[in-house]
Amino acid sequence: MGAYQRKEFMMVSLRCLLRRPVSLFQVVAFYGMFVLMMACDGFVPQARHNHNDEDAVSEGESLDFTPEPGLYMRGAYISIAWPLGSSENPADWYGDDGDRSSGGNIKCACGTINSHSGAEYYARDLNRNDKLDMGKKLYAGISGRVVVAKEQSGYGYTVVIYDESRHVALRYAHMQSSLAVRYGQQVSARQFIGYLGDSGNAKGIPHVHLVAFENLDHFYSNGDPVIPTLCDSDFYSLAIYFYC
Repeated sequence: MGAYQRKEFMMVSLRCLLRRPVSLFQVVAFYGMFVLMMACDGFVPQARHNHNDEDAVSEGESLDFTPEPGLYMRGAYISIAWPLGSSENPADWYGDDGDRSSGGNIKCACGTINSHSGAEYYARDLNRNDKLDMGKKLYAGISGRVVVAKEQSGYGYTVVIYDESRHVALRYAHMQSSLAVRYGQQVSARQFIGYLGDSGNAKGIPHVHLVAFENLDHFYSNGDPVIPTLCDSDFYSLAIYFYC
């Protein structure tokens, strides 16, 4: 039975049920059938990945954050450790709230495109309200393996942390050259990884370009994931929220 037929069947059954007295058992049985059919159509949100006590990826829950009512979400979201550490109050930073930062137009392999497009739709640009952000320490938002720790064209000095158990990754871009982690290193959430900078196409505008990805499904021969870019589909896009 297709999705349309299932819904039509449920509506007809409901109309018939309401035309005569019903027992509590009939009501419970009908509700159970309704939930089961809606689940078949994807109407019941399901967690996309397992999570632990520090970070979560889900489509209707997180350990430390509940989206605002009516918040527009394209897909799942991840709750990560605040990347500026306990000495920095999120309220002193732009880009810490809402579901994303707006970004700006840049020239890249895709042509002229918004820097927060495609797989980077939910990217956040974090910088202090008072502009005193250059050189601030950055910390890992999740635990995982460092799969990028180098200079990458417009991203500048970049660190990417990959959580193999959930196929999610975090990119920190525009950092200073003195990265505190190396390729292949295992890091823990809240571990120091380097300093906020203005490398790459952020020259003169220091900030950290922070992006999360899910559904990583392409891999190099050495097992490293292919990290998406703004030229790739928003299928990989993952909204970011913080816990302290």
